[in-house]
Amino acid sequence: MNDTAHGYLRQTITALIALSLVLSVFGPVGTVAADPSVSVEQTPDSTTVAPGETVTLTTEFDVAELNAPQLTVGLPDGWEITEQTAEGPAAYNDEDTWQWLAGDDDGVTVSYTVEYTVSVPEDASPGEYSISADGSALSPTDSASTADSDSTSVTVEEPDQNEGPSASFTASPSSPDAGESVSFDASASTDADGSIASYEWDFGDGETASGESVTHAYDSAGDYDVTLTVTDDDGATDTATQTVSVGEPADPDPDPDLSTAVSLSPSEDLVAVNGTSTFDVVVEDADGGVGAYSLALSVEDGETATIEDVSVDDGALSDVQISADGSSATADVALLDTEQNGSVTVATVTVAGSADGETAVDLDVSSLGTESGDAYNVTAANGATLTVSELVVGGADQPAQDLDGDGVYEDVNGDGEVDELDVQLLFAERNSAVVQDSPDAFDFNGDGEFDILDIQALFYEEVA
Repeated sequence: MNDTAHGYLRQTITALIALSLVLSVFGPVGTVAADPSVSVEQTPDSTTVAPGETVTLTTEFDVAELNAPQLTVGLPDGWEITEQTAEGPAAYNDEDTWQWLAGDDDGVTVSYTVEYTVSVPEDASPGEYSISADGSALSPTDSASTADSDSTSVTVEEPDQNEGPSASFTASPSSPDAGESVSFDASASTDADGSIASYEWDFGDGETASGESVTHAYDSAGDYDVTLTVTDDDGATDTATQTVSVGEPADPDPDPDLSTAVSLSPSEDLVAVNGTSTFDVVVEDADGGVGAYSLALSVEDGETATIEDVSVDDGALSDVQISADGSSATADVALLDTEQNGSVTVATVTVAGSADGETAVDLDVSSLGTESGDAYNVTAANGATLTVSELVVGGADQPAQDLDGDGVYEDVNGDGEVDELDVQLLFAERNSAVVQDSPDAFDFNGDGEFDILDIQALFYEEVA
């Protein structure tokens, strides 16, 4: 064996001896023994709360090569744990302590997470407080204790000062009658730093209610103190009181005023000689319909016009009488079916024009009643005026006029002007009785008769 080989051999023997020494001290490679230890780490490190609130903490508890792990929480006086959870086979007791059933001859290596919630008393004074977590475990050989601890700093703030609510309400109507519903509205109530949680009403008559808006009716007259109590979301209250004066109930509505006028419509009309005109008999302000009536009609000048007919509802009982000379008529009618209110037409009168002139058509109502038989107070019976003219041409509203006094009536439609409308109307009515019976009035060419040439002459002389 040469020197080089001897060198390698010596190095190998030295390495084996060193490895043997290491194994004898530390054990086999890969199973290096850890020192017995306890580690406690609690989060958060610090927090801030208000009186009455809670704080939740998490503690990591690690034990190496020891037995009987135990963790105890230290709390300020009056503070208490309200909820807790712990990993592993832990037993929790009223002394804020967790104990784990863990151990063997060589000690155990374990890690546990503990989470717990602490309530802060309502009357806790502002300041700095500490919540500690103290962990320990025992040596498997001599039961010597190894420990560690951590803590969380808790700052208790000055509690917020609640600003109480303000109660306010309205009552409508404020002076109701007994039995009348009153609306109470508390929407004007406010809470500057929160919200109103409830509204309670005392109506002063033994009745109560809840809600922002309510209604109530009082059974009898008198003064009632209504009190509203509002409570905000922090429990503070405020009240407001108003007096509601309740009067005696009003008398029932009296019977309606059954008063009305009765009129002929239209109030004036124009008719040609031998022509007819009609007037409606109108109850102007019916309330309950018209069921029966008795009326009389007359013309003041029987030479100018006469009454030819009075027509009434065919379904009613009626008795219509017209005098032999047509100067007057009466109508008694019952069992009408006119439920409508307001203006109601109950009859129609036909008047014939007899001679050129003007006459009044008078109306008198002796009885008028509703469908139920209640009497109307007839405040007025308004007649009409009828003008009868020989020279009313066609549908003109006025008789023809001689505007320049030359004996012929160039204003055929009576509107005060001579224009194409007069020519057109005369042409349309050239064969009517009014024109044919009055040839001198329309003899515009002066030949003593009326024919188509007079229409041409009217156009040429007055319009063209």
